[in-house]
Amino acid sequence: MASNQHQIGIYYGYFVTDRTDDYVPLVKRAAELGFDALEISLVPLIDKPASWLERLVEAKTQAEIDLYFTTALAPGRNIASDEQSEREKGLDFLGKSLKVMHQLEGKTMNGMLYGTWMSAPENIAGGREHYLPNCVDSMKRLAKRAAELDITLNLEIVNRFEQFMLNTTRQGVEFLDMVDEPNVKLHLDTFHMNIEETDLREAILRAKGRIGFFHVNENNRQLPHTDSRMNWPGIAAALKQAGYSGPIVIESVVRPHCQFAQFFRIWRDLANPPGDVDYDSAAARSRAFLAEIFQ
Repeated sequence: MASNQHQIGIYYGYFVTDRTDDYVPLVKRAAELGFDALEISLVPLIDKPASWLERLVEAKTQAEIDLYFTTALAPGRNIASDEQSEREKGLDFLGKSLKVMHQLEGKTMNGMLYGTWMSAPENIAGGREHYLPNCVDSMKRLAKRAAELDITLNLEIVNRFEQFMLNTTRQGVEFLDMVDEPNVKLHLDTFHMNIEETDLREAILRAKGRIGFFHVNENNRQLPHTDSRMNWPGIAAALKQAGYSGPIVIESVVRPHCQFAQFFRIWRDLANPPGDVDYDSAAARSRAFLAEIFQ
């Protein structure tokens, strides 16, 4: 781990053009750039044999880097659905994900665990309130499974264009109160907060003691950097005041015209500066910047 308070990590999507399950080269690459952690998706790992998972554990051990894990619910697996069969499919998928994580020595499952990505309420009149009871019940059940494996669930608060259940930290904290399980916390992200929150500092402090994971991006998903509209020193100070000492993970996706960019709606080169850039060098500079800010 780095000498500063927080681990500095990066999401695997920064390095690739297509979704992949070949994480071993990315583990080595992130470590060589100075990162303390790599965040990867659990989705392609569900059916991997134990030998494959052992290879990934060996790679991260040799690279002296930690792995963090994210996932999301696809259509048909919504744990907030009105249909019990759909809720059960979602819980089954997340339960299998927990087991894979445990084999990979993971301790936190991060992401949009409470509903499907890029979705709006089918019950327009009822809105989010219509789905909360089902979601709370499902999350309680999932939290108990996670607790058996000593895993914390960190629920990502995302903007209104990606989901409708939890768009602000206020909504997130209220949801945690309803679930009332000690191993369920919030996953905050500066990209989403920049859209939905009036005051990022106030939003972070509202979640004091309940933040389990933290993503950093510029307002347009670029790498965090010095010439920024984001108040990075203020964000760092707020996190410290909120008692958060966990990882700071870049979730920048910058390359257009590829499969992976379709999921994040990246239609132009978001490298900084744009055009012909050494992506690895840019990531290393951003890592150094964050390590200095989040001391």
